[in-house]
Amino acid sequence: MLDFSGKTVLVVGGTSGINRGVAELFARQGARVAVASRNQEKVSATVRALQALGGEAAGFSADVRDAAALAAGVTEVSDRFGELDVVVSGA
Repeated sequence: MLDFSGKTVLVVGGTSGINRGVAELFARQGARVAVASRNQEKVSATVRALQALGGEAAGFSADVRDAAALAAGVTEVSDRFGELDVVVSGA
């Protein structure tokens, strides 16, 4: 497997299904992982699960059809973790 230590990954739609698995895989490989989803409760639960894997995690609620909300979330993640290295858009 690849080493993503020190890398920041955003997984859009990362709170369920395959995309949640992708987020967990990146966390296991050492990445700082942020997830975005429309459902804040799922975002919070996923962030806790990623942190339980030992990684740094964050998340934000946004609808992919709302460009301003996505931009605000990306800014929030970048302010916290630095530059994004990988974006997975699965929503």
